[in-house]
Amino acid sequence: MAIRAIIFDVGGVLSHEDPVERLVERWQQRSGLDRVSLSETLATIDPLAADTGALSERDFATGLARRFDLNAQQTAEWMSDMWDWYCGDTNEVVRAYARSLRPSYVTAIL
Repeated sequence: MAIRAIIFDVGGVLSHEDPVERLVERWQQRSGLDRVSLSETLATIDPLAADTGALSERDFATGLARRFDLNAQQTAEWMSDMWDWYCGDTNEVVRAYARSLRPSYVTAIL
C-alpha cells in the first residue's frame, strides 16, 4: 500500500512551544496566586482531559472562568495566552518539508 497522505501535529512539531513555565508565570501574574495554588486550581479543571479531547475547549474555558472568577474578556485573554503558548513559533524546517510534499502527497495538520 502506497503512502498517499501525511499528517503533521502542530504543538512541538510544526511549531516550537515555549516552556510551559512561561504560561504558568503569565497566569500567576493574572491570578495573583502562587505556583502551587495555581497548579492545584488548574488540576481541578483537568488539563489532561483537555489534551486528550475528553474536555472541550469551551468546557476548559468555562472551568477557567469558574475557578478563577473571570469575566468573558478575562477568560478570552487566558485562552489567548494558552493558544499563544501552545502554537509557539513556526518550525520553518518542518514547514518547508511539509510544503515540499505537495502535490505528491495530501498533507494535513492536527
